[in-house]
Amino acid sequence: MKELIQEIVDADRAAQEEIAKAKKQRMAIGEAIKKETELRKAKYAEQAKQEINRQRLVTEKQEQAKWEAKQAYYKGLKQKLHEVYKENKDAWVTDIVMRVLEK
Repeated sequence: MKELIQEIVDADRAAQEEIAKAKKQRMAIGEAIKKETELRKAKYAEQAKQEINRQRLVTEKQEQAKWEAKQAYYKGLKQKLHEVYKENKDAWVTDIVMRVLEK
């Protein structure tokens, strides 16, 4: 009978040790998952940051090209307007003076 009780006690002790090992293993796995999650978050955040910076640079280049195109367009327009002015200023002044004197 003592042997049977001892076997039960030993089996219970072995079961408790297995439970303790399983709890430790579960905690270790939980910590590993937490660390992996943090690493992945940091990795994806860095990738997103790099992509945002890349897109910003692309957009800045596109906007700079648009700005330069508009500047060139308005510069040409200004030059044409100045040429028309140079060609017609005397005629316009004469026309204005004539209209004022006619009244």
